[in-house]
Amino acid sequence: MSIAKMSFLQILVGALLVFLVSGLPAGNSSSNATVISSTPGLVLLFTASINLANFSPPIPIPAGQRIVAAVDNGKLSGNALSGNIQGGVSVIDILEGGQAIVINVRSYGLTSDGVPFLVDESGIGTSADGFSRL
Repeated sequence: MSIAKMSFLQILVGALLVFLVSGLPAGNSSSNATVISSTPGLVLLFTASINLANFSPPIPIPAGQRIVAAVDNGKLSGNALSGNIQGGVSVIDILEGGQAIVINVRSYGLTSDGVPFLVDESGIGTSADGFSRL
């Protein structure tokens, strides 16, 4: 995979964080039992996009190659959280000729109300789809 095709990685790294909504706790005064009173679901909290820069030359690793890139900047936007990504680092493993792509990103910045944050993200995917965990 050439560096020119890395825009997919920027999209994959642009994480969608979802939060598992649990039910409301219910109990009585004689026990600490919790009862789930609603069906779990997914709620979109925010989206993130990052811009990568200063890509390393490909580093040979078993079954593929590794590319390290700086997180230049980015943006968080959503109802639950918004802010600016100020920097970080991304390690991208391209395995089996692009059949699998593994991404690990650590980025930092400030929320719109001035609170600093640090995010670790890891994901795996292909050029068509992928999964990510924050």
